[in-house]
Amino acid sequence: MRIAAPSTALAAGLLAGFLGAALVACPSKPEPPKEPVKVPDVVKPSPPKPESNPLCVGRPTEAPEEVIDIGGKQYQRKGSTISLEGQDGDDEFVLGQITDIKDHTPENAANLKIAVDWLKAEKVDAIAVTGDLGESAESIQRVVEDIAASGVPVLAIVGNRECRDHFDQGVKAAQQKFKNVINMNLVRVFNTDDVSIVSMPGYFNKSYIHCAEGCEYTADDAKALPDVAKTATAPVKILISHGPPLQTGPTAIDRIHEGANVGDPVLTYVLKTSALFPFGMFGNIQEAGGYGTNLTGETRIPPETYADSLYLNSGPMDSVRWVMLDGTESVGMTGLLHIKGKQGMYKVKRIARGEVKIDR
Repeated sequence: MRIAAPSTALAAGLLAGFLGAALVACPSKPEPPKEPVKVPDVVKPSPPKPESNPLCVGRPTEAPEEVIDIGGKQYQRKGSTISLEGQDGDDEFVLGQITDIKDHTPENAANLKIAVDWLKAEKVDAIAVTGDLGESAESIQRVVEDIAASGVPVLAIVGNRECRDHFDQGVKAAQQKFKNVINMNLVRVFNTDDVSIVSMPGYFNKSYIHCAEGCEYTADDAKALPDVAKTATAPVKILISHGPPLQTGPTAIDRIHEGANVGDPVLTYVLKTSALFPFGMFGNIQEAGGYGTNLTGETRIPPETYADSLYLNSGPMDSVRWVMLDGTESVGMTGLLHIKGKQGMYKVKRIARGEVKIDR
């Protein structure tokens, strides 16, 4: 017996029924919406802050401790601070300045003798040597020794010319002969009963540092000056540094021949905001030397005129002829800051060509 094939209509009906049953048995569920993938933020590490070399900018310390005899006066060293023991019975202090010597040539040695003789005649209590002493350890040693022959404390800092090792070696060699030599890269505060002298050694602008291993100080070093000065005990504080603060205008001690002011803006900020240092001694900008000004540099203070605050660039000791901003020329200059009470005035000595006698 033969079974007949189902009709097309019947096959279609059976297929539709099967699909319908399958849909009823397995109902579809809508998929939940996908959340966007969260990509974690990539935090880039901050670049390390530049740090100055401790041979250039000494850190505040309390060791070593020693007693130093200079000219019959006792000074107590406690790490990065040296303090005079006792009082001298007056309210005056005279701080000489020699800066930008560059090298110990015969001509510069002759200049140093004139400068030291003049400073001794002015009865200075100490001499600040504010950088650019020489380009070798031997030259730096001989410069420091010539100045140390004065017998008063010699407070030397590195500038933008010296290699740090040469400066350290030269000063150490000079200290073997002269106990009055103080490396103010490492000793940051020198206290007397009348003034405290605080150092900011080195130079702020790396582009102008001559030696690959020279001494750059950082913005953080300058901002740390109020902390450094916490061991400064005298009523008047004087800042010494090779480079001046950023000032304004043509009468400023940071003005160069090209008509720009090139001092350190961070140093200016610290001087303004801390109000700790009403007086300062600076160098480096040779053509602007020979004057003291107010902090902005817009007002020159006449020599031998007492003021509540002044900032001095006494001019270069180097014997090489240098044309100054005021139209004069320098073949060697030195100066001093005389503090009386809480006021100060300055003097500048310009060496004349006829004064120089060279030993060859």
